[in-house]
Amino acid sequence: MLEYVRRGGNMPAESLNIDTVIREDSVVIHLRGAADTLGLNTLKAALDHVRRNGIRRVVVECSGLKYANSSALGHLAAFRRQMYVQGGRVVLAGVRGPVEQSLRLLRMDKVFRVYPDLDAALENINRDTVIR
Repeated sequence: MLEYVRRGGNMPAESLNIDTVIREDSVVIHLRGAADTLGLNTLKAALDHVRRNGIRRVVVECSGLKYANSSALGHLAAFRRQMYVQGGRVVLAGVRGPVEQSLRLLRMDKVFRVYPDLDAALENINRDTVIR
């Protein structure tokens, strides 16, 4: 598990927790906490690790993600593009609340296949057509 903890001022500690597990024939990246500017290196390192290991199907599970800024979503979009070039697929699952709002505001809901939960994403990732 990778973790970045942000502490500062009177703000409560915010962290980005990332767990990566193999499920069926896909890798699931569980994101929890806040994907903000301070946690970008942690996010990028986790995504790069998955990409370098020849993984072809990735579900980014976001039900525990409370916040994602545009830079974090940009890293996910770049990762999706890199995976597509390598013949892979990346889908999102469990996107809710402020993260869903940011995704829509940035029109990234047109870039990613988004599923309501992990089971739906795993069921459909193999038969999905790729959004270019």
